[in-house]
Amino acid sequence: MREGESLLWGDEGSPGTSAAAWDRAAAQRSLDELFQFARQYNSSEEFAALMQFIVRFRLYSPFNAMLAYTQMPGARFVAPAHLWLRDEGGADTGSTLC
Repeated sequence: MREGESLLWGDEGSPGTSAAAWDRAAAQRSLDELFQFARQYNSSEEFAALMQFIVRFRLYSPFNAMLAYTQMPGARFVAPAHLWLRDEGGADTGSTLC
């Protein structure tokens, strides 16, 4: 770093920087959201529906399948956007990216 320049967020590795505080806050928000989502499944039927959805997408991690479920519980096909656009022609065919 040249004389007179300063880091926008301070020293990246120091725990007292704004970036480190933001990372902690983002992690806390993510955990809060995960716990709120988990509380939605308070019956065995709801949990079973989630598990049945996850099982259908064996090529994806359970976490990624769960993300797809939260976005569109009735989805029958899940693919990365680049494959969806390549194989289905994108929004012109009425397909929905999830």
